[in-house]
Amino acid sequence: MGFSITGLSGSGLDTAQMVKDLMEIERIPLKTLENKKSSLQTEQTIFRAVNTKLNALNTALNDIKYNFNFNVFKSTSTNNAVVTATSTEGAQVGSYTLDVEEIATKATGRVSGADLLSMVNNVYDAYTQYVEDHPDADAAEIDQNIASIKFGSFEIKASQLVSLGLDSDNNNQLNNIINVINKNSAEAGMKATKIDVSGNASNVVIALESTKTGANGTLSISVADQEQNIITSKVAGKNAKFTLNGVAIERETNTIKDVLGNITLNLTGKGESTVTVSQDVDAIASKIENFVNAYNEVVDLVKNNLSAPEDKDTINPLQGDSLLKDISYRLTSLFNSHVKDGAGNKLGFMEEIGLSIDKGFTVGTTLTSKISFDKTAFTNAMAENPTRVSGIVSTVAYDISSVIQKEWTSSINGMISMKIKGYDSEITMIDERVANMERTLTMREARLNQQFSTMEIMLSSLNSTKDWLTSQFDALTKKS
Repeated sequence: MGFSITGLSGSGLDTAQMVKDLMEIERIPLKTLENKKSSLQTEQTIFRAVNTKLNALNTALNDIKYNFNFNVFKSTSTNNAVVTATSTEGAQVGSYTLDVEEIATKATGRVSGADLLSMVNNVYDAYTQYVEDHPDADAAEIDQNIASIKFGSFEIKASQLVSLGLDSDNNNQLNNIINVINKNSAEAGMKATKIDVSGNASNVVIALESTKTGANGTLSISVADQEQNIITSKVAGKNAKFTLNGVAIERETNTIKDVLGNITLNLTGKGESTVTVSQDVDAIASKIENFVNAYNEVVDLVKNNLSAPEDKDTINPLQGDSLLKDISYRLTSLFNSHVKDGAGNKLGFMEEIGLSIDKGFTVGTTLTSKISFDKTAFTNAMAENPTRVSGIVSTVAYDISSVIQKEWTSSINGMISMKIKGYDSEITMIDERVANMERTLTMREARLNQQFSTMEIMLSSLNSTKDWLTSQFDALTKKS
């Protein structure tokens, strides 16, 4: 590092300020590069935003670019107290008359807490006696000789009683039995609820309900080698019985999925109702609105960056950019195209079904390139000819989506993606040039400081010589 003398010295000059001023001039090319980098970053940010908006538009297009996207249906019932209905893609449009005679019910019953405890404790007592008589017996031997307890298809072996807390020494024995039943309800085929009839622990009833509806829902609690079922007050489950358009049908469940294709009937009570299945125009219109909003966000962003700003002293960094112009033109052109079907027959334009660009605008300066959506006109068009509407929308949507994916946003050869990568390359090159210039300027500044320091030292030495000579001349003059 060179030695620097700052401030006024032998030369009487402010050399530090001189070096600073000289370096400001030297740094002008560097500042130019930094400004260029900032401009490139601004432009790149805009293209990233356009890319993001186009991807969002493509997502919205994915919901409308195929004819099957319009196979959205809704089901209504004239009497929800009898039946409700839901439909999915592929449902058959029409009306269906139902007369529900019976709804499916679950089997019910009850068992006294005392009887349930007695049954479990009898097995537990047999278990403890066997263990006492056969201290070396393992679990397999115990279970082979002591009967198990069966809750429906769920079996509790004697060797499991203690680990499940079902031993008679456990104060929560009855609660534990109920918990075991409910935890294994799928296999037991039932659920249990404890009811304190009189607030007296000795007068407890366990209410039971089968997990499945229909006549096949059964309840059973017994010891494995005995036929006695300790459940009382049993009421058998019933199958649902109804007629559909006059055809008698019976099912174990109230959720009927296998009678009408892609339509689920949920029986809720006895009586008559008419179920109507129709195309869900509101749901389809919602998809169209999502597309319109995403499209308009793209053209807004593009137009704002193409047009001149209100401040006449400034310009948009991408004002007049050719790629943005191409995006604006292609979107409008594709949207306004005349659609034909696969056979070459004309289907029409988007504006004929309620979607128009700059509807009502005629002056160039007021044009926005944005879509307006007339839901009423769209709904009427759907009612008149849904096949035509879906053909027009899906064709336009498919064409726009293809251009977005293949020509603009593709990570391999999309023009926007390549543009963004190009900015990355330019910015990297500028960073490298800036780094090199910084090193050069650092050395240049050190060299200037060294040169001025050397000059100051030489001037200081000359001044000292001058002062000595002056004193010598003064001395000679005085002597003479």
